[in-house]
Amino acid sequence: MRGIQELLEVAALLRSWALEEESGIGEVFTTAETQERFALSGPFSFIVEGDGRTQFIDDWREPIVRPLEHPRSNHGHLPHRGHQPPLLCMGPAFRQGVTLSECSLLDLAPTAARILGLDGSGMQGRVLEELLIDR
Repeated sequence: MRGIQELLEVAALLRSWALEEESGIGEVFTTAETQERFALSGPFSFIVEGDGRTQFIDDWREPIVRPLEHPRSNHGHLPHRGHQPPLLCMGPAFRQGVTLSECSLLDLAPTAARILGLDGSGMQGRVLEELLIDR
């Protein structure tokens, strides 16, 4: 287990690099920040988000910085930086013509549970009530 002082030093270093345009770092998040903001947790101390032009990969061979020859998929990005796929809902449970400006992926499970008549009270997210026909 890493000491708290070491984690604070690494966080400060990463955040100082993020201020440098050529670093390729857009944002740095701690485990606590990712849990609070994105409901994401795991065996990591930090998530380093690219700046939109940079891709971080697990290939440690040199050269460390090199041109990307072919685009590769990765584990995603912050929603305001990339794709925001639409959520389209149709069927007897849904109102017609409703548009939401945004929703969370976490809202899908409790909404589906409500439609199926299941108890979703322990799930993260919320029921997208504005999409559903009152029954």
